[in-house]
Amino acid sequence: MTIEVAKIMEKLNDKRVEYEAMASSDSSVNLDDIDNQVITEVLGPKRYNRVWIQLAAIHAFDKSDSI
Repeated sequence: MTIEVAKIMEKLNDKRVEYEAMASSDSSVNLDDIDNQVITEVLGPKRYNRVWIQLAAIHAFDKSDSI
């Protein structure tokens, strides 16, 4: 794991703790979407979308490889 990845993972964990604390005291926070909110906030929407596109491509490749 690179230093950059470790820093991102730490930010993701910190932000998740923050959102979970908010959710425990505010019923309007959507727990089902907490991961997407955290990732978007930490990575930013542009980078977040790139990651999802890459994951979708990998998933599609894995499915076609198993046929």
